[in-house]
Amino acid sequence: MSKLLKVRQFKHTFTRNVSEYVKTVDQQVHPAAEGTIKSFKYVTYFVCVPLWIISMVNSYLKEQEGHHEKPPEFVHYPYMKVMTKGFPWADGKHSLLHNPKRNYIPDVGYEEPVE
Repeated sequence: MSKLLKVRQFKHTFTRNVSEYVKTVDQQVHPAAEGTIKSFKYVTYFVCVPLWIISMVNSYLKEQEGHHEKPPEFVHYPYMKVMTKGFPWADGKHSLLHNPKRNYIPDVGYEEPVE
């Protein structure tokens, strides 16, 4: 009997009127409170924008100092830079997005020194 009751409940789920599922626009959308809109506006203008400006000034001043750390001396470990075959372009030692100042090439080293 309980299985029959469950089947009826399951059937009732799919035989409801479509109007029960379809909601009007007023029922779906909840208008935002005026206070919420104002608070997010104030947070954006008085917190986010000044923090963004401060971070931009900070990064600009750090760049103007000109103090850049040189990369550490490369230590070759046996498990690093193991290449069974070369890359299919150029001389086979340069990766596709190779940076001559940052990428170490086996048996060659860094191609260009960092200023």
